[in-house]
Amino acid sequence: MNTKKLKIYLKKIIYKKGYKFTRTRNFIFLDSILNKLLAKNGEIYFVQIGGNDGINDDPLYHFVTWNKNKIKGLILEPVLDYFYELQKNYRNHPLINTLNLAIHNTEENMIIHRVDPNKASVLPKYSKGIASFNREHHINCKIDSKHILEEKVACISLQNLIKTNNIKNIDLLQIDTEGYDSEIILNIDFKEIKPSIINFEYYIPNTMSKETFNQILKILNDNDYEIWQEVNDITAYQRNLFFKIDS
Repeated sequence: MNTKKLKIYLKKIIYKKGYKFTRTRNFIFLDSILNKLLAKNGEIYFVQIGGNDGINDDPLYHFVTWNKNKIKGLILEPVLDYFYELQKNYRNHPLINTLNLAIHNTEENMIIHRVDPNKASVLPKYSKGIASFNREHHINCKIDSKHILEEKVACISLQNLIKTNNIKNIDLLQIDTEGYDSEIILNIDFKEIKPSIINFEYYIPNTMSKETFNQILKILNDNDYEIWQEVNDITAYQRNLFFKIDS
């Protein structure tokens, strides 16, 4: 059977099962797996660390708003003016709670380095999302130091966040902290709580070493996560998320 006939044969089988082929150049794995998990469970609870304004380069906003009555979540954003925008953008979503906090493993307050809001109009749109504990991060993002301000922000550890908010289960842990992602993941007590899906940023030039990256992958694999790697992000999901693995 030649390739063309084989494709036609396979399509007929798939169509008979109620499925179809869809071509897309914008496939996003996180959206795909979240939709599948939502179909399986009927609802999703997420914790998002680094929410920005809730819309700008946000991987969850459309998914959450499209499934408004099925998604519950907690979004943290430490930069105050971004937090006010976040609150406004989620004002019609009563199942979404927002907190003006950063996650830090040990400190209750930290200095964050963020773009001067008065200079935002002359800077690239992405510059709004580069606030970081790392004082050199803006250089990696090609933003001049003259546009950067220091701001003191309140912090809480992930363990304390889970405890104080009485979180029993996390379907999705979304992390985007411009360089602190690895510290958060390496400090997760997987015996205490094991998110079904962890999505985080790993490709930030000069902020995550190859050794740290490999350490994260090992910890995730040791805790039964499969890895989907994209250009900038990693989506890790539990191996038995959609089916039971026999022991």
